[in-house]
Amino acid sequence: MKARTFCWMCALLASLFLIAATTPALGDDGQNPPPRPAQPGARPGIQGEGPGPRLEQGPGPLVDRMAAKLNLSEEQKRELSDMMVRHYNEQRRLRGETGDAFNEEFRGLRERMQAARQSGDQAEIDKVQAELKKWNEDRREQMMQSRLALNKKILSILNPDQQVLFREMERERQGLSDMLRIDPRELERAVSRLELGPEQKAKIDAIFTRFKVDILEAEKLGPAKRLEVVRQLNSDVMKELTQEQVSLLREMSDNRLRRPPGRERGGKGALEQPGGADLKGQPNEGADQKDQDTKEKTGG
Repeated sequence: MKARTFCWMCALLASLFLIAATTPALGDDGQNPPPRPAQPGARPGIQGEGPGPRLEQGPGPLVDRMAAKLNLSEEQKRELSDMMVRHYNEQRRLRGETGDAFNEEFRGLRERMQAARQSGDQAEIDKVQAELKKWNEDRREQMMQSRLALNKKILSILNPDQQVLFREMERERQGLSDMLRIDPRELERAVSRLELGPEQKAKIDAIFTRFKVDILEAEKLGPAKRLEVVRQLNSDVMKELTQEQVSLLREMSDNRLRRPPGRERGGKGALEQPGGADLKGQPNEGADQKDQDTKEKTGG
């Protein structure tokens, strides 16, 4: 019963994370607009951009946490705060929370799309869809470049020891962001395909064993606690991997998200390289059989 409950919980969490991680702010056909401007009195916030979690009340709390982790001087903290405020405002603009020409362009495209659909002008619909797709790609590229520029500026004010700590924080953040796209079972299977040392493998096996106990307890405490446990799993796993191994996991995650429609999770195409080979260079011919064996053992 516990095994069945664990599998059910993992599948539910995976669905939620996959939807959150892969749904764009704007659909290619213009059906989904960027986030609406904040209402008067609402707390500003950005999510998923720049180092760290959601900024519920502007960059202040994040600056405080980073200052503590990096042991920043007061002068460094002031410089970091200025950088984060500028980055925060830029992200708000790119998320459609401020009125400017960038978002006026989107509104114009949306109006053209609505008019084309009402008139049944397929040629115009196709044209606007292409323009909307480019608009969204440009927006995402600007957000990424803004984040990269911020990281470069932060590194410029840090001493060598602090730079090492910051890069480690970024590595864990990026690893968590990518790994939340897959469920814990697939993460465990993906990690098993890496070339782990004996000590590394023992530590990671212990992490997954502890997670399987913790997630059952978290089920009693609600979604927030379940999310906390999964985040902790990802963080703990990332800490035990080398940078190269993290990159390989990211590649597996990206390949999984690009797999053709109709491929079942866990079958061919799930977390494998193009050509059906895993990251050790071996064919994945037994992947389906492994999944079937797992289902029989867990009663799934």
